[in-house]
Amino acid sequence: MTVLLLPDRLSLLRFPREDLEHCSHAILKHILFRDYRKGREPLFSYVDNSLEISIFGDAEALSRNFVKEQCPSIEISSHVYRALQVDN
Repeated sequence: MTVLLLPDRLSLLRFPREDLEHCSHAILKHILFRDYRKGREPLFSYVDNSLEISIFGDAEALSRNFVKEQCPSIEISSHVYRALQVDN
């Protein structure tokens, strides 16, 4: 088994489900207009439940694409997370 620490620096972002309309532009921008010059697909995870929407993604891109003026109730974690890749 091989465990690798991926170079991605990730943040967790969340907002109430009822604010999806206000944040949808930022979500689409984040998905469709990624910086492909890095040579790889950045990690992105979207979780939608009955109360809130949570997104794990590139820390720099999330802070750039999701601004308080567009999504007032947004919360971006101050913690930076790292991802592991586990192969057999």
